[in-house]
Amino acid sequence: MADARSESVWRDVVSAAMLNAAVGVLYLWGLFLIPLEEEIHRSRADLSLVPAIALAAFTIGMVAQNMLLRRFGLALVTIGAFALAGGGHLLFALFPTYDALLLGYGVGFGIGSGIGYGLALYLASSVRDDMRGLAVGVAMAAFATSGIVLPLIFGESISTASPKQCFAAIGIVMLVVALAVLLLSRNRFSRHVADAGLIDERFSWISPEALALGAAFFLICFVGLTVVAHSTGIASANELPSRAVDLMPTSFMLGYLVGSLFGGKLVEWLTGWAALVVTSTFAGIGLWLIDLTIAAAALAGAAAVGMAFGSSASLMPTLIGERYGPALIGAIYSKLMIAYGLAGLFAPWTAGLLFNATGSYRTTIILGIGMCVLAAALGLALRQRLKSIHPA
Repeated sequence: MADARSESVWRDVVSAAMLNAAVGVLYLWGLFLIPLEEEIHRSRADLSLVPAIALAAFTIGMVAQNMLLRRFGLALVTIGAFALAGGGHLLFALFPTYDALLLGYGVGFGIGSGIGYGLALYLASSVRDDMRGLAVGVAMAAFATSGIVLPLIFGESISTASPKQCFAAIGIVMLVVALAVLLLSRNRFSRHVADAGLIDERFSWISPEALALGAAFFLICFVGLTVVAHSTGIASANELPSRAVDLMPTSFMLGYLVGSLFGGKLVEWLTGWAALVVTSTFAGIGLWLIDLTIAAAALAGAAAVGMAFGSSASLMPTLIGERYGPALIGAIYSKLMIAYGLAGLFAPWTAGLLFNATGSYRTTIILGIGMCVLAAALGLALRQRLKSIHPA
């Protein structure tokens, strides 16, 4: 019996990691920007609209996935999600036009990747209690691997190959991943996916606790996504060496990988409220380091913010499971992902607006540090509530 349970955990964790590694190509958009400019002859402003739509669609898919999972089951939702994600890439490969890019990548891949991310979370959070923090951490860390490994291995090939060839390859790989997950998770097809009815008893969306959790998540995501969009800009504005400027995104993603791997364990080690305080403090220190005109400090700061941002991806689901029970992780976290979507909508734009107005990123840094202080304060305010464990 123990061997069967161990095999089930292994299958779920591997499936979750494969799903998130596939949809993690969402953070590879920058590699395609210049090749796409040359391929379809559209301005950088026009092309920048595509990832914005994809991030918004990702949030919609993540919010919807729990309802879809309860209604249609794991097999159909997996097929649908990767038909959208893989098919979105293949659409542009077949019809390399701007409209196909908006529809296929922006809408199709965006929604499909959001659903796929939610599926990965469902599989990882369904394991037994003593393995959940690690399982969620591994699944969320896999999301970052695409942003680290693929540029190192295929970065030069992507920059020189035709975008439609790259999109075709990604689309095919996504369909293969879906097939592999279906085979690994076939023992789950007949299982009932827990309903979210207990939310009314254990969780209220308008309660101070829910609002504080959502606000803390928004603040951490705002800081993280600001650095995602502007890390090279901050380093360049501070006149750091070009090599340091180029390494800022890599440093951030390495930190993201470590943070997402251990964020769930941090909740188990410290409890949820303390994990929020530590994560927020780490992000604030990282922002301060990024603004120093010292290359090593800036790179360390990018890694620190990446670690804090990555940890929130596994910290919040684990915290929800500890507080409300594992059956409600998907239902609650999918709604909290609205905070991520709002941060993605406003963070890069706000930083760019402030830079245009002031000619520097100093105001953005100060604003971000203030947000980190507020997020830590919210964690402290929740210290009594988040000590309690979900009902048996």
